[in-house]
Amino acid sequence: MSTFQSVSDDSEGGALVVSSGGDVEALAGPLPLDGDGLLALDVALALADGSLLPLVPRGSALPASAEALLTTAADGQTAIDALVVAAARPTTAGAARLALASHAVAPAPRGRAQVLVRVQCRPRLLRARLSDVGPPDRATSATALDAAPPPAAPATRLPARWRADVGAPHAAYYFAGVAVELEQRAPRADGAAPEGVGGDVDASYTASRVWPAAYELARHLEGGAVAGARVLELGAGAGLCGLAAAAAFGAAAVVLSDLPENLPLLERNAKRSGAAGVAVVALDWLAPDLPEDLPPADVVLAADCVFWPHLFDPLLDTLGRLRRRNPDATLLISCTHRLGRTAEFLRRVAARGWVAAAAPRPDRPGAANTDVYELRVP
Repeated sequence: MSTFQSVSDDSEGGALVVSSGGDVEALAGPLPLDGDGLLALDVALALADGSLLPLVPRGSALPASAEALLTTAADGQTAIDALVVAAARPTTAGAARLALASHAVAPAPRGRAQVLVRVQCRPRLLRARLSDVGPPDRATSATALDAAPPPAAPATRLPARWRADVGAPHAAYYFAGVAVELEQRAPRADGAAPEGVGGDVDASYTASRVWPAAYELARHLEGGAVAGARVLELGAGAGLCGLAAAAAFGAAAVVLSDLPENLPLLERNAKRSGAAGVAVVALDWLAPDLPEDLPPADVVLAADCVFWPHLFDPLLDTLGRLRRRNPDATLLISCTHRLGRTAEFLRRVAARGWVAAAAPRPDRPGAANTDVYELRVP
């Protein structure tokens, strides 16, 4: 039977459970290392669907650490168990069980909870820590190498990867150690988006939600695109990208812009974030000129603004005016491919002689039909 040894945070001891030929043996000792002192197996998390979420890859030198966002895999799940394993394959079959840390969550629809797992690996210690994503005064955590066996299959407490496009609207989004909390408008009771004129999505609803393309663009900023820069977000909606730039990625100043009727939500979210140097202004792409008091921007962001074809040219006109105000400005736009509309937008970009250079797609769930482009204006 699998057994675990309880280990305190300061302990140098540990227990490793290995699998061989279908039999499970307990082996007291260090993490599995090769002859060069590097990890011989991947350290990963077991997920509810039987797959693994890689954390520290084989071949890594120790000490090493990693973190990932987790959520519930079932409706009403009341706890998340982070089962840390060492494995040679991307499934839980035959994986060596290293540590089990548990964290209570409020019952909610699957995918709504957001829990951060941090794993630290030293040659003779593996530490797993779970915490809420939110302000420090609300955070709780659990650190343990559990003395009990892990959950039996089906593992109803094991997690899923957190995804921006599941379980929304989310209360917070985590970037670079910072939780960006946002107010959002909920969908209808049946989960559908409210319809506007002509059967399309209600425009006021699209401006009050964080869409997957906004999350992908915000994650793209982790590469340092806005550090020390003056940032302008167009069609900011709930403000995720600009607020992430201000709170987590070192932007010098951020302006969140949208139509006048959408500004109250932006103002509330800017205040909620507590980020310094954030301003909220009205900016209508149909206006012939930019507002006189709008400062030049080093980086212009537009997340999921490519949906209504009648706004494609006004958006490009606005980007062109901003680029003329600062010829060195970087233009970043994220698009989710829907109904051929992104393809039409890119055709209009090319017709102006501009270039839309797509960033490499990240290897994580939720990004398969979304791209981040840098628009280059000759």
